[in-house]
Amino acid sequence: MSHTCPRPEAVNPRSSVPPDGAYTLDRGSTLRLIDEIEAGLAGDVEAVLLRAGEELGGAWEWLPGAARRSETGLVLARAGAAMVAIVPPFPFEPAPCGTAPPAPLKALRDLLVRRRLVAVVLVRLGAYAVGVLYDGRLILSKTGTRYVPAPHRAGGQSQRRFERGRERWIRELYDEVCDVCRSRLGPYADDLQHLAIGGDRHVLNAFLKRCEWLAPIAARLLPPGVPVQRPGLAALRHAGAAIWSSRVYVRRP
Repeated sequence: MSHTCPRPEAVNPRSSVPPDGAYTLDRGSTLRLIDEIEAGLAGDVEAVLLRAGEELGGAWEWLPGAARRSETGLVLARAGAAMVAIVPPFPFEPAPCGTAPPAPLKALRDLLVRRRLVAVVLVRLGAYAVGVLYDGRLILSKTGTRYVPAPHRAGGQSQRRFERGRERWIRELYDEVCDVCRSRLGPYADDLQHLAIGGDRHVLNAFLKRCEWLAPIAARLLPPGVPVQRPGLAALRHAGAAIWSSRVYVRRP
């Protein structure tokens, strides 16, 4: 079972390492975890950095498929009796030619503390939110609503007419969101390092196909999607914590 945070009674209060399980840790908690792993946790530390597509060793086969297929890479560490795998929120960049790769935990810390400009687009049928985050802080936002009726199940010609009208309303929503992206994200387009999206997966896929202006930025799409129930200003403000969070897996053999 996955937990968003460890239960306090199950964790040593002097330790940042949660008990066995899978966790989503915000940036600050992940950095504290890295510090404690580097400190040794009562034993020597072994760490390795795997970029997306690189194979895991046999000792790490217990990791779930989502971790093994991580599009941002993995840092694997043995510290004392604990095995810890950290999936970062952003992909690791290759080391410059002719330079030695940094130590895995240092590379992970550098990745987390590096300041980034990230575009956020949240879309569900009937509502949307577009924003820009700098280092996790919302610096630009635009939200809106547009009526899209629920599917009609009456059948017959009236249903077909209704569905054609509904498809038109959906296209108009997509076009409105795309226009907002163009006007609000356009001034930042050259500096945006990533795009994060959230909402209904099928709606987002259809929107990205229709909004050709976003294609160059969508090439830097972050996985996975931002969790959101209702696109709006509150969702944009919460997006920073979600986007900068890491997925952590712990096991003590």
